[in-house]
Amino acid sequence: MRKFVKYLGAVDRTQATWAGCTDPRSILEEGKEYEVEYTEALSWHTRIKLVGIEGEFNSTCFDTEKMELAEEVERIEQEQ
Repeated sequence: MRKFVKYLGAVDRTQATWAGCTDPRSILEEGKEYEVEYTEALSWHTRIKLVGIEGEFNSTCFDTEKMELAEEVERIEQEQ
């Protein structure tokens, strides 16, 4: 199942590049949805890799509601 996030922007460079994440501010367009290739949940943050876009981004820069809903649907389908 394809998963999508909406880029909300970043408050500052610290948020954008937290723990070595790629700075999305000059790459992504605020308000636009992007398809998720994968996520990596670490101890203090989650990285999001987008389809066709270089780098991994801090999840706090995105609205992840649609992605989380898709993951929940997948989990439920797997349980059946």
